[in-house]
Amino acid sequence: MKEYKETKRGFLIVPKADFDLKHIKGDIARSTCPACRDDRGHPGDTSVKLNLKTGIGKCFHCGRTFILKEKCRTYNDRSRPVHKHDYKLPKCDDLKILHSPDIIAYLKSRKLDDEDLMMRMHVMEGVRNFKGLDFACMAFPGYDGKVAVNCMYRTVDKRLLQDSDCELIPWNIDAALGQTELFITEGRMDALSIAHCGYENVISVANGSNFEVCNFDRFKYSHLDNLKTIYIAGDMDTPGQKLRKNLALYFGESRCKIVEWSWPVGKEMEEVNDANECLIEGGKEAVKYCIDNAVDCPLSGVVTLTDVEDGMDDIRDNGLPDGKSIGLYELDNNMRFLEGQFIVLTGSPGTGKSTFADFIAVRLLVRFGWKCAVFSPEKRPIQEHYTEYASKLLGYNVHDKVNVHDGAYDRCKRYMDSNIFHIGGDIKKDMPTILHTAEQLIIKEDIKLLLIDPFAYIDLSHESGVTDYEKINENIRMLAEFATDKCICVILVAHPRKPVLLSSGKMAMPTLYDISGSSMFYNLCDTGIIMHKDDSINRIVVYVDKIRSQPRMGTVGHAAICFDPESGRYNICHADTSDAKMVRYIDYTINHKNWVPRNDAEQGTFNFEDDDDIPPVKGDGCPF
Repeated sequence: MKEYKETKRGFLIVPKADFDLKHIKGDIARSTCPACRDDRGHPGDTSVKLNLKTGIGKCFHCGRTFILKEKCRTYNDRSRPVHKHDYKLPKCDDLKILHSPDIIAYLKSRKLDDEDLMMRMHVMEGVRNFKGLDFACMAFPGYDGKVAVNCMYRTVDKRLLQDSDCELIPWNIDAALGQTELFITEGRMDALSIAHCGYENVISVANGSNFEVCNFDRFKYSHLDNLKTIYIAGDMDTPGQKLRKNLALYFGESRCKIVEWSWPVGKEMEEVNDANECLIEGGKEAVKYCIDNAVDCPLSGVVTLTDVEDGMDDIRDNGLPDGKSIGLYELDNNMRFLEGQFIVLTGSPGTGKSTFADFIAVRLLVRFGWKCAVFSPEKRPIQEHYTEYASKLLGYNVHDKVNVHDGAYDRCKRYMDSNIFHIGGDIKKDMPTILHTAEQLIIKEDIKLLLIDPFAYIDLSHESGVTDYEKINENIRMLAEFATDKCICVILVAHPRKPVLLSSGKMAMPTLYDISGSSMFYNLCDTGIIMHKDDSINRIVVYVDKIRSQPRMGTVGHAAICFDPESGRYNICHADTSDAKMVRYIDYTINHKNWVPRNDAEQGTFNFEDDDDIPPVKGDGCPF
């Protein structure tokens, strides 16, 4: 054998001319081994697999690793540690082969009694101090080539210790060299279990489910890019599932398979948490079954017909659902409400945007049982906001003890306590926190409506290098996606920019593009509503300016409304065109019916279509 220099990690630096390359397929070639062919009975055996792109090769007879001399500089450039750091090397001089009876018995109890395997995978033994006491423990040095760069220690009672300030590379990483398939586990014991079953192309992340996948980066070029299939064989618990997801995203789901630790026992399926438990409970056959039945990793962000087939069939049989109306007659044709809908409501100052949004919430609650969550920091204290909701529900101001008797008032409080939830208190006022709280209310209380009023109270992130415009866009996008993903109606009240005065001195009607901060309020909403006072008729007019899905969500149009300050309720204004010279607007009478059900079980059961509570009422000049 020629004398070859080595890299500091132990790769023999061999010129390309010293390999007799054969069976070249793409970037992969086979060759005899320049290190051991002269000493073998079959010197022509192509025991080296060499990656011509990276220059990295390995002999599967003698175990030596190589790097093409022509590729050394590129390898050095691309294989540096992820973070600049003065990493220390572990103290492994005192490590010995496994010999303590307690440790050997423990490994045997874990079905890991292959001494040759332990030697090949560098499992050693040492004495380490845990909180002032010395313990004999298993040692798992992590090698990069010939250099041990970290070491993890484990006692038989599962005390864990790592040498500090060492680089956290994956354990047994060189097992990936020359491979097209690789197994990744969450712990060393699991990796040993898989290797014990004949799959020695296995590695373990360095520190369990807390492993940062970026620590794979410097091995991508040399060890990992040539892999065709990666078996993610982590734990089945919640942290393990999180690690599985991170690994799949890092390596690309298309080449990943997920190993589930579940195998048949008779007619039932036995399930455990990890590979070592599978080996103990089911033996090698169970481990091999789980590996053979590993499933393709689902592609993140891809939805196939199979995923939505039931919903498609439901649409075919029953059609798309129609939006809910709130009983404002002409305006009901323009403005309807669906689960999964994102609504933006804006308007001129003083037009009652918040009060109208609250009215919508109350109507959807009493008509269809839509429980709601409200983030409304302008309405403080919260108890005062609840009194406004109570007035809308009862039909009279709660201070009116003549029309609001104590029994009705108490029943209203119980009803609100079960159906209207405020998001507030001492939580952060940023969008992720608000949406997290709303998600918990969806799960626990089955809310159907989220009302955020106004957007100006949302705290933007403090991320440097990002403009407020970009932060606002991201918040709006989060809301739109939340509505779709959680199948919940979201209403966002947003203030426009400083109003524009016309030459007549009147205030110009704002548009959805005039909302302060971003045009994305218009672009991402399903329904856009604008409130503006029309001085010519002295009424507030509700303009439905955008509808993404007509007519299920309504149609573009407008209607004038009137307001009753005593109850906080609204009704439609009728345009009387009987006089050809002048159109008169006449307010429909707002009645004061109590909308609170007699008991919570009756919620959402009334037939308001036949006997609606805010009909046009004769009198006051109404022509009907």
